Amino acid sequence: MDVRERGWIAYYNSMDPASGYNRDSGGNARKRLSDETRRRISEAKKGNKLSPDTCRRMSESRRGKKRAPRSAEWCRKLSESKKGKKRPPFTEETRRRMSESQKNDLRAMERIRSLGLASKGMKHTKEALEKMSRAHKGIKRGPCSDETKRKISEANKGNGKPWSPARREAYERSKLKVAQ
Repeated sequence: MDVRERGWIAYYNSMDPASGYNRDSGGNARKRLSDETRRRISEAKKGNKLSPDTCRRMSESRRGKKRAPRSAEWCRKLSESKKGKKRPPFTEETRRRMSESQKNDLRAMERIRSLGLASKGMKHTKEALEKMSRAHKGIKRGPCSDETKRKISEANKGNGKPWSPARREAYERSKLKVAQ
């Protein structure tokens, strides 16, 4: 295909601005860009935001299209390829920037609020409750040993999440009921 493209570009002399519009002799379908070219393209694209209209049209063009189903073999290979690979931890600077960007992100706050409202008042179906019950059968629960309680207490100390006044009041009331 690349050879044919080069032939037609030469035949029509389409690299000449007077008779064509090609900048290249063609046949570069598998051409690898240099790091410098890739960097320049990246810099040129930075800061360019798609308009809401463009985003809407792109969304509509993909709507209703199904992805090809993934075979069990494909999933297994993907899983194997990712095993043992860990992403390096974020630097403190990166973590700080991510935190700052999330603090004033109105879309994130709105999304959290809407998710909460969407599930408000919903109840699990009987089937879901039975499934959860079966999943938890056989798991040992019960009173923790003093050692386990101490470890949990140590792990939770200083996490910056004090009880709310309402929660503390409810806890105090429950202690009084037990004592009586």
